[in-house]
Amino acid sequence: MKTCKDDGATANNCISGYGLVADVCTACSVADCANCDGDAAVCLMCKAGKSADATGANCLACSQGCASCYSECPRSCLACREASKTNPHACACATGQFWSEADGECNGEDTPVAPAPVPVVVEESEDDSGDSGSANVLKFVAAIFMALICLL
Repeated sequence: MKTCKDDGATANNCISGYGLVADVCTACSVADCANCDGDAAVCLMCKAGKSADATGANCLACSQGCASCYSECPRSCLACREASKTNPHACACATGQFWSEADGECNGEDTPVAPAPVPVVVEESEDDSGDSGSANVLKFVAAIFMALICLL
């Protein structure tokens, strides 16, 4: 509980991560939710760097460097996390720099994790000729070329 009403027993408002539900501070059930007053399952305001979806059922990540937004798109940013950036549509880090969650700034020290490469499986054809598709195309082109030479 953050503050109480004049009676000293009823909650007036709650700390971050809780909502006032039937005059009781209740933990929000939506991950990364800061305020869920009225219904623990409906987020009204998410924690910094997140935005509630249209139903309030999820807190979605804002674009890189954005503190508050109304969607995940970079142009939806309302305020940057870095105080030095005043244009909310330009919160992303400069080229070659990366957002550091630990430092709360663009510093280029944290490198993004590259996605794991997806293995490519090449299936062998059941054709016993041993010719690949490329070789067959070359044979076809050569046959057409020879036919054109014969016609001339």
